[in-house]
Amino acid sequence: MKKITALLCFAFLNLNMLHTFNLEEINYESLRKSPYTDHVEVFGRLFNAVSIENMIEFGLGLGTKFFLERIPKLTSVEIVNQDQSDAWYLNCCELYKCYTHWTPVLVRGSAYLTQANILAMQSKNPSLYDKNYLLEIKELVLTYTGKKYDLAFVDPGIHNRGDIVECLFNRVDIIAAHDTNSVPEIYGWNRIVMPGNYQKISFTKGVGLTFWVNKERKDVINALLKIKKRQSK
Repeated sequence: MKKITALLCFAFLNLNMLHTFNLEEINYESLRKSPYTDHVEVFGRLFNAVSIENMIEFGLGLGTKFFLERIPKLTSVEIVNQDQSDAWYLNCCELYKCYTHWTPVLVRGSAYLTQANILAMQSKNPSLYDKNYLLEIKELVLTYTGKKYDLAFVDPGIHNRGDIVECLFNRVDIIAAHDTNSVPEIYGWNRIVMPGNYQKISFTKGVGLTFWVNKERKDVINALLKIKKRQSK
């Protein structure tokens, strides 16, 4: 129950942060110091080393502004289940409406995905109860990665994140997910089956950021390993 309460509080705080911030106040320094957006520090160093032209993120937030300032083409997919509000998505759209290279997408989850999220929040493996939600996630990923993306970032408002990561393998060469230090049985990190042509690189500073990179992208792997080595000093 404590884990569920903490996760609900997290979502509530995110929504209120969006109401109180304006574009000028959302900057790199404020983002990297927040546990909600501490991933920008590693991404900032990666973007300085490797060119990323086209990116898709699952989950919108304050960090979206950072990506909008660094990526020529950004698609942001917000997943809203039947027991969730779309207020977060609408507020993001209003906040970032000046960015013409941004494509926001709202996806409404079915009863299957809604129930799967509830089960995940209870530290249960949703696939043991009903696998229909997996078909929904697979279709979602196939639909929105039909075009070529260099990078996919998984940080949505639902907790079936490991399932999203797994569906992205062999569709996007660089996959990243936030909160990977946290409750693997809730987010499903412990259930990810990585194919042999990918390499996993994890950053444990803060709430955790993990990359799964196609081994053909040696430039990205080398850049991430250098960043990791620098952080360990």
